[in-house]
Amino acid sequence: LSNIDVSDYVTTLTNTYYPETTNIKVQKIWNDNGNNRPTSIVVILLADNNECDRYTLSNDNNWEHIFDLLPVKKSGQDIIYDVLEEDIPNNYKVSYLSTDEGFTITNTLIEEPEEPDKPNHHNPQTLDNINLYLITILLSILGFTLGNILLKKKTN
Repeated sequence: LSNIDVSDYVTTLTNTYYPETTNIKVQKIWNDNGNNRPTSIVVILLADNNECDRYTLSNDNNWEHIFDLLPVKKSGQDIIYDVLEEDIPNNYKVSYLSTDEGFTITNTLIEEPEEPDKPNHHNPQTLDNINLYLITILLSILGFTLGNILLKKKTN
């Protein structure tokens, strides 16, 4: 046995670890009858509240995307994924729905309230008040003077 070459009998084993992964689908829904929506939006993928990816949704990708091969755990703990829409368009309210498959982001157009009819009140300004006082004083003086003249004529 001393003449046997051991190198002919050595087998190398390699263990490869493939961590568990998941896919998260994001879908955008517009509730606006096609009114003035942007041509695209950016969706931010968060892992444990930290940005880990972003993607632009538009008509070109049917307002959908799948973030794939995402790790399920980090340091033995489950990773919590979430999404945010970057720069929500004006006049839209956004809502997020989480399902087992992923997320649905819905933007609903907020109808701008009609301006109520403004009452046709005239709020007196300081100058208007002064004019009112002057007219009242002048009428009082005029009334007093006429009263005195008539009284003097009656007594004569």
